[in-house]
Amino acid sequence: MTTQLTIVFNPESAHRFPVYRKYPQEIQAQLAFISLDIRTGEINADYSRETDNAASAAVWHSPELRFPINPETPANQIAEVIGDNSEKFQTILDGATEEWDGNNYVGRFTDEALSIIESLDLESNFDGGIIDIATWIETQLFPNENQSIKAFAQEVADSEDNGYLFEREPTLEWMLDQLEGVWIEYLVAGHELPITVAGFILDRGNYPDAWEDELREFAYPDAELDD
Repeated sequence: MTTQLTIVFNPESAHRFPVYRKYPQEIQAQLAFISLDIRTGEINADYSRETDNAASAAVWHSPELRFPINPETPANQIAEVIGDNSEKFQTILDGATEEWDGNNYVGRFTDEALSIIESLDLESNFDGGIIDIATWIETQLFPNENQSIKAFAQEVADSEDNGYLFEREPTLEWMLDQLEGVWIEYLVAGHELPITVAGFILDRGNYPDAWEDELREFAYPDAELDD
């Protein structure tokens, strides 16, 4: 009996970058993939929990196939890739069997199925990725003269395009936190801040104590004239 393809991956309930995971001690993100289980017909997306390229027996002996994808592939693009290749995945299932070889259950494939497995390139089906706030706003680091901090933060939150997304859905409060971090780094690097930005950072109180005097100078440039 032919195993029918069952799409388990649901972009509606997934994180916006569901297969992105970078462990603190690692330089690169974990390997990511779309998996096809020839025993159940289930297709899903995930990342490897191993840091040494180890694989489970099911993957090693091919009852579970893994097709690499870019770890920064957004959920909606993963869903599109699965949908666009669903006929190929079904053809693989139609040409797949699981057999006992005397030691393990292994996947066996027809020539047609094997040809698809060997040629299916899902890593190239990728456009965009995760972008950090500092990179996104580098062409306009601060609000303009007539713009409030909150208005600027909302504008940044709403300005995503070209396939690049922030790692999480940007709420206004989250965006304010991220902008504050970028501006504090800018300050610590020895740069001046606009009055409104310096005042915003002072009001929130999350800055390094050693930089309070500089912040006050930027926020109240005419303070000495009032003495």
